[in-house]
Amino acid sequence: EALLEVKMQLNDSQQVLSDWRSSDSTPCNWIGINCDPHDLRVTS
Repeated sequence: EALLEVKMQLNDSQQVLSDWRSSDSTPCNWIGINCDPHDLRVTS
């Protein structure tokens, strides 16, 4: 949810973040997002 708020503040004219969707159960597969493989928490 916080990542989607950040996305709304960015100018993504090239649609690089187009795979950032609220319907996804986790952001771990989004471009530019890295998650801990054990607990799927966003790490970067």
